[in-house]
Amino acid sequence: MVEGLALPREEDEFALTYYSTNTCWVDIDRLLALFGLERSQLGRYSQDGRAVRALARRMPTYVTLKEVKKRWGHGQEDVYPVAPV
Repeated sequence: MVEGLALPREEDEFALTYYSTNTCWVDIDRLLALFGLERSQLGRYSQDGRAVRALARRMPTYVTLKEVKKRWGHGQEDVYPVAPV
């Protein structure tokens, strides 16, 4: 994950009218290779789904507990534990 604007050249930013600060560039063929797929296989939903689930099983998953404060005003607040998704 790259923090900030992820464009190939810094000058490209000035040509944009709107952009997200989480811009990512992805090599589609390399991404598909992680799934064990090729472009010609896309759209076969049962096969695509199996490939996604197989890769998901290989990825580590961590649960992070955080606290969110709800401020009611007049110095009152509640703190709720959450697990962001």
